[in-house]
Amino acid sequence: MVIVTGFPQDYENWTKPLLEDLARYEPLERVVYEESIRGEGSWAIDLNKAAESFEDEWLTVLNNDSRCIGPFKELYSRLPHNILMGKALKEGSGLRWLEGACLVMHKDIWDKVGPFDENLKSAGFTDVDYSLRVELAGFELGEVSSLPFEHLYYSPQYHVKGVWDTIRENQKYFRRKYKLPAEWGLYAD
Repeated sequence: MVIVTGFPQDYENWTKPLLEDLARYEPLERVVYEESIRGEGSWAIDLNKAAESFEDEWLTVLNNDSRCIGPFKELYSRLPHNILMGKALKEGSGLRWLEGACLVMHKDIWDKVGPFDENLKSAGFTDVDYSLRVELAGFELGEVSSLPFEHLYYSPQYHVKGVWDTIRENQKYFRRKYKLPAEWGLYAD
């Protein structure tokens, strides 16, 4: 199952080409497009809503500003089941996380770690939080360059009014959730 999230106004330029790529390379793969409600909720809500019907062996999460550049089902059959995988492994402030624009996980991970934290609003920290929860559950993180996806870094969410205030609020929530010191942060408060 592939989940694609995106803003409705970006459908023609960003989402539609990605959906066409997916259909070209993996025509039998189930793809769920979840129109973003980020202004009212969170990326996590979008993803969890789409994942309600997740029964497949693998889950792929893609932002709509990503592209599929090749087939992936055969590759997945050779991937380990205990690693949350992505294209970009980030590090900062003592943490490691996979950038949320491209995440691939086996159902074993989803079943044990559970859904994304819907307390994180809009953009920011959903990927950091999920990566940390994956590691706390005994799984690993892995940057896999052979995944046939590219993130184009269009990121319209960062132009939404008030998004940086929301990111700072998410950071505060993240600190409280994991009992991190007040000075901890990826962004200046």
